[in-house]
Amino acid sequence: MKRNLTRKNHIIWRRLVTGVVVLAIAVCLTGIGLLVKAQFPYFQARHEATQMAEKYAHVDKVSHFYWYNRNQTYFTIAGQNDKGQNVYVIIPKNGASVNVYSQRAGISAQQAAQVARNNDTVRKVQATTLGMHAGKPAWEVAYLNKQNEQCYVLLSFKTGKVIQQNKGI
Repeated sequence: MKRNLTRKNHIIWRRLVTGVVVLAIAVCLTGIGLLVKAQFPYFQARHEATQMAEKYAHVDKVSHFYWYNRNQTYFTIAGQNDKGQNVYVIIPKNGASVNVYSQRAGISAQQAAQVARNNDTVRKVQATTLGMHAGKPAWEVAYLNKQNEQCYVLLSFKTGKVIQQNKGI
């Protein structure tokens, strides 16, 4: 009789462990699926922007992709064209036009972040993106200040001068 109970307990524990393992696998697969689905717009935008940069600016080596959101959404490809020149290709979300700028014609992402650090008490730079503002290329630097507030600074690509600054949003 005692042996019969032990066998039943063993079967119950085995089913319980199997159920927990199956549930854990299902939760992990669901999480991975949601993550992939959430990242799809980013990868799709990057792919389409890269294709346009290859077609219209002859970019054959992509080094960076920027997604810029202000009044309008822009996708920017940083890379090297077939002549060995380092360029930025800025494309509006609607794909209506393609703007190509030499990287030497303005400041870099690192220089834009440094300008932000010089203008405010920056604790952490979160993102630096390149897009168009009022028809001209501009860097947007998003950062947290010392008070842990979200801040933005918009800089001219060509000169590095501050166009607009939002402190403590």
